[in-house]
Amino acid sequence: MPSLRTLWIGLVSIASISGSAEIYPRPEGYKVPALRLRADSGVALNLPSRSYFALQDALFLDTQDILASFSVWQGEAHSGVLRWSQQHGLSTHHLAPQNFASHLSPSPTSAEIFFEEVNFGGYSEGVMALSIDFMRVRRSVFDPTFRFMSSPQALRSPTRVLVREQKNDASQGLSVLSENASPETLLESSSRNFSSPYAYLFPPVAHAAGLAVIKVRHGKPGQLSESQGDELLQVDLKGATPVVRSLLKDRDLDGSSTILGFDNTGALNARGDIAWIVGLANGRRALARKRLNQAVQILVEEHASVITAFSHFHIAMNQRGDIVFRAQDSQGLEGVWRVDSSGTLFPVLREHDRVKTDQGPARIGVSGNFGGVIFMSPQVNEYGDILVGAYLRTDEIQARNIGMGYFVIETDEDPLRAGGRSIQYGQVLSGSYKSDF
Repeated sequence: MPSLRTLWIGLVSIASISGSAEIYPRPEGYKVPALRLRADSGVALNLPSRSYFALQDALFLDTQDILASFSVWQGEAHSGVLRWSQQHGLSTHHLAPQNFASHLSPSPTSAEIFFEEVNFGGYSEGVMALSIDFMRVRRSVFDPTFRFMSSPQALRSPTRVLVREQKNDASQGLSVLSENASPETLLESSSRNFSSPYAYLFPPVAHAAGLAVIKVRHGKPGQLSESQGDELLQVDLKGATPVVRSLLKDRDLDGSSTILGFDNTGALNARGDIAWIVGLANGRRALARKRLNQAVQILVEEHASVITAFSHFHIAMNQRGDIVFRAQDSQGLEGVWRVDSSGTLFPVLREHDRVKTDQGPARIGVSGNFGGVIFMSPQVNEYGDILVGAYLRTDEIQARNIGMGYFVIETDEDPLRAGGRSIQYGQVLSGSYKSDF
């Protein structure tokens, strides 16, 4: 099992108000967490007042740009998509009244952002493509035979989008939707009118490189017991013909497997490596990684390290194998953790940690009975920089809540970055920017 390195090292900085020296923790190998955006019902940072982040995962690009779903109250609630760039500031795109954006993903060329637009009745309006300069939006693909089209991911071409679709008969399909072409169904669960080995298809994880991994549950329609066999399938869409292959099976399907089950979501990088939270024969859950054509590695196991409980949120992994995830530690504190490519475990940002904000020193987590700490799944870019969304309160005896903040935790000087490393995925193209506020 991996060893836990030094938890925190101090960084002395000068407080802007009092001038006294303050100690802010920073993760090993990283700079002090930097607050880039703060949404609040009162005064906000780089956002209008009475703004809120949607509880949807954000995108975090190699340039440290943040793309997220948000809402703002201006007599009534308006939802949309925002982009924050240190160079260009805030850009926003508003949706139709009472609609919201879900499942943001980059296009292969990073010229567009894809998301599903969902209306007030819970029905999909289609997968939208928003230009990276926020000047143009178009409906990329739409299939009226499905109620939901979740987890859209453009595949090497901005006109081909992988989606998991929820049918009106409650079955699911994994399909490629193309502009000006019929849907191409890759996998489908059983229904009254269709026989399949799968009872249920869970949301996939996909990469713009043309790869996807999906958890499927074997069985007949309506049979969703945890005792049924689960399997992870890889879908390779890089060639002209999609290829579906089995990656891992649980013990219900393969008696020799050491894995009793899989969480519903994992992580995938451009190389085809996967990371997943799995259940082990000893009753514990663990973070596992499977590199391409290699055996499964158990990286972190509950109660065998400082981690006592993994959360059920998404995890993220970059191409070199850095993994970030949410978990609770042996002190009962919620936080974000990182496992590097060698399998070493590090804390990133935890409940009660002291951070610098535009409102002065603050703490991670809310004051009162609500108990919120982290509001999204953490993200990691190809350089290893980490994005964390957290609730905030002032650092005083009578603490007050000051909203939701996005923190960027930047690596110490990276030789790859200093050497002018090219950015293949998540790059940002030049363009003009606008804000509707």
